[in-house]
Amino acid sequence: MKSRLLWGGEWVRAHDPAQIWLEKVGTRPGEGAVGAFAFGRGVGVIEGVAAAMGKPLSTVTPAVWKKATGCPADKGRARARAMQLFLAHAD
Repeated sequence: MKSRLLWGGEWVRAHDPAQIWLEKVGTRPGEGAVGAFAFGRGVGVIEGVAAAMGKPLSTVTPAVWKKATGCPADKGRARARAMQLFLAHAD
């Protein structure tokens, strides 16, 4: 099943962003090796798609992007804010 967010660059081609932003995070305390490896592989896929599409990739910490977008810490309120910002993808 294809991810609705990103699959092999289809989303990047369809939306043609000028730049790609990636949240700069690390492993979480207590996270096992398998989880850390899977997370790292996901980051690598995003980096690879950006490179293959010739799109600049920047990293940003959660604190910086949340402040810039007015995203609250509470998950429910953060989801509501994301739905406001990305109305076309609110579902």
